Amino acid sequence: DDRFNVRELVGRGKLLVTKSYEVGQPYSGIVNLVSGEIASDVAAYFAYSEQVPSVVALGVHLDYTGVRVAGGVIAHVLPGASDDAIGELEANANAMDPVTTQLLRGDGPEAMIAAIAGRMPTKRLRAYDVLFACRCTREKVETALLGLGQDELRKIAQEQSQTEATCEFCKRIWVLSSAEVSTLAAKLGGE
Repeated sequence: DDRFNVRELVGRGKLLVTKSYEVGQPYSGIVNLVSGEIASDVAAYFAYSEQVPSVVALGVHLDYTGVRVAGGVIAHVLPGASDDAIGELEANANAMDPVTTQLLRGDGPEAMIAAIAGRMPTKRLRAYDVLFACRCTREKVETALLGLGQDELRKIAQEQSQTEATCEFCKRIWVLSSAEVSTLAAKLGGE
């Protein structure tokens, strides 16, 4: 049918999702792949790992030059949603044009949301620009290290001349001297 067999390409295995927040440790969730189809596996991740029923529609259109368009829409079901509302979302997702068709004709996010919502009312709360850029800073590294606790930081400062922390996003390596780690430990002890 002139389409890539994504299921065969992805195969069986696990899906690992890591979410990094401004402070604290990243959250990681892992689930088994249920189908090898990316949208189905992402929906399963939301259902099993985050326990949020979701309808996911994704698409990628390739041509001889590479990826021409790619995108998708995710509808999370809020707590207390009726089975009818969930069924309507699923029916809308199955009935709407493929995501790649919508993108190729120039449909924007609002049109895709309207397609998956159908006759359900929608309300825009806020918009975010998607930016794949790292926001790691020395302060964030220090905050993460403080989470180890005073005793562990003192032990690290005594055993190692320097401590390295690697950003999970950009892979930048942050290096702190033994004295800097001792200073962090002192912050926790009120010294």
